[in-house]
Amino acid sequence: MSFEKTKYIIIILLSFVLFVTSSAQMKFRMDNSRNENSWFIGINAGVTSYYGTLGIFNYDPILKIKEESKFAFGLTAGKSLNRYLSARAYFIMGGFKAQNNERGIRYDAKLTNYGGQFLINFSSIFGDTDYIPIFSLYGIVGGGFANTKPILYSIEEEGEGIPIDSLNYTTSVSTLEFNIGLGASYEIFNQIDVLVELDYHFGMSDELDLTAEGGKDNFMYLKAGFRYRFGFAGTKGSSAFGRRRR
Repeated sequence: MSFEKTKYIIIILLSFVLFVTSSAQMKFRMDNSRNENSWFIGINAGVTSYYGTLGIFNYDPILKIKEESKFAFGLTAGKSLNRYLSARAYFIMGGFKAQNNERGIRYDAKLTNYGGQFLINFSSIFGDTDYIPIFSLYGIVGGGFANTKPILYSIEEEGEGIPIDSLNYTTSVSTLEFNIGLGASYEIFNQIDVLVELDYHFGMSDELDLTAEGGKDNFMYLKAGFRYRFGFAGTKGSSAFGRRRR
């Protein structure tokens, strides 16, 4: 996905978010309550880390984040189905990075990932409450589509790097992936949560790093962000991210 296309997608999504937010706030002032089966939108940022053949810090998470991670951001939109379960769509733009490995390969790539996830609210399952507490812990499970496009791929030979164009490699690789994760959120305002999440994505291909050896290529996304809930009176029940007024 080119930078220009990505820019237009972000502009359209942000315009939609602003429109929905302004409409929801107006409705909230009129009703002074939330629909407990709420819709929600979110924005987050963090780092993506690649786990595969070229990575040398695959078993050291601290060095992995420090040495072989790239900045990433994401957008989400979804709905609370009930107080136990929510569903959301997600979009992630980040990257892969690896260097100084045993082969002397330097690898730097863009990552685009999108798909769907279910959020399982542990606070409701184990807390036996009719509402969601201010602090919420939840599990994440889903699947999607990942694409990598190298910025740099070179092999060191006698001090000189052979660039990707001379290696006859494909310049873009795509694969299906499934993911699991864990998240925690805290309500800071009436309809706004701050959150921290860790997703681990299992790729169905071993060529995301342009190296067809060593098993499937995976990646991690560690992020923090905000979630805005909207939805108003008129629906009975309680939802995973729409707390009932007591």
